[in-house]
Amino acid sequence: MKRALTISLCLALAGCGVNPPQPGKVGARKSLADWRPPAAPASWTVRGRAAVKVPDDSATLSVYWRQDQAHYRISLRAPLGAGGARLDGEPGRVVLTTSDGERRLAASPEGLLQQATGFDLPVRYLKWWIRGLPTPDLGGEVLLGDDHATPTGYDQDGWTVRYSDWKAVAGYRLPGRFSVKGEGVRLRFAVSHWQVSQ
Repeated sequence: MKRALTISLCLALAGCGVNPPQPGKVGARKSLADWRPPAAPASWTVRGRAAVKVPDDSATLSVYWRQDQAHYRISLRAPLGAGGARLDGEPGRVVLTTSDGERRLAASPEGLLQQATGFDLPVRYLKWWIRGLPTPDLGGEVLLGDDHATPTGYDQDGWTVRYSDWKAVAGYRLPGRFSVKGEGVRLRFAVSHWQVSQ
């Protein structure tokens, strides 16, 4: 459980289960170089539930993520008081604090994940995908809905991102439910609340 909690926390920069997103109708597939992504906030707060599965382990967690430009705080809680952890980060410095007071320090989320679990996962991409955006300068393709404007997913660097629900928040259209799948890793995220900082 402790390993799964650490993996889940880093993925989120990564009670009940999270139902898998239902795929939307895909109208077109385009290169990201030929598509302009929608606007998204730089500062925001999101609450929701994440279900993470890796080989031989899984976890379902409540997630609180506050992003203020380049600074962030991600808090996770396992169900039924089984523990929690917090990730505080800024460029060049990330600190992981567990509910029992253990602290780990790294220069990046990827470094922290590697140090804590031995897994090398693209944690930094989630900052973009959670807002419905592709990760910049990574290339790949966008899958568009029937209106040829709304993304239903991205394929980037071997990762498959799929969206099945969107919420209108302060003039933005932000994901309500999405999934991320890569080699040996599957993440499902259901949003309960978005707040945009002006």
